[in-house]
Amino acid sequence: MLIKGRDAAGTVRAAVWWTSTMTAGESKLGAATTLITNGVLGATSDGFTIGANDAVNENSYTFDWTAWKDDGTYTCVGSYTGDGNATQTITTDVDFQANAGFIIPDDTGAANAYVSWRTDDMTATESYRLAVSEAAQTDLLRAFSATPDFTVGDDTDVNTLNKTYHFVLFKEASSACEFHTYTGNSTARAITQQDTYQPEMVMVQGDEAQYGRWR
Repeated sequence: MLIKGRDAAGTVRAAVWWTSTMTAGESKLGAATTLITNGVLGATSDGFTIGANDAVNENSYTFDWTAWKDDGTYTCVGSYTGDGNATQTITTDVDFQANAGFIIPDDTGAANAYVSWRTDDMTATESYRLAVSEAAQTDLLRAFSATPDFTVGDDTDVNTLNKTYHFVLFKEASSACEFHTYTGNSTARAITQQDTYQPEMVMVQGDEAQYGRWR
């Protein structure tokens, strides 16, 4: 799941990521190297539990959140251990080829430890770090395949020897979830989806040195 806090004056907090594979009581700040405690404490049958950490529970802040269920058909959550090689292929236990995915480092010791993501519409082997304004990278999340598995490169954000990484994978679902591209023209306009439905969440990543944006 993903949580983002904001106050009435427009001050925002760093995004917080949590998956069921993380150590109990720990969450990941998307814009920093550190893990936090007393943030997202876990999932319940009808929601989730938070602690008192300001990243998820600061007084008077409004927190927007989105959550995904690992249903094995369109969504998959898991973890793997880095091997430090130039590439590593991780095999999942689901029967679909992903169209998009996020890698969340569970590591406070790396020089950087940012969440990275890729969709299958991005140029081959390229992906991006969220919360970092930089060009596409080729040593993060590199590819999805139908095995089903995905391949990462050797960046410390995805594949340091003996470090733990969490992942969330998505498959497109009719009238529920899709991944595509559009070309900017500096003019405000509507972007038309292939399926007809009103989305509840949108993420956009420019292919230059830009931050990923979501709403």
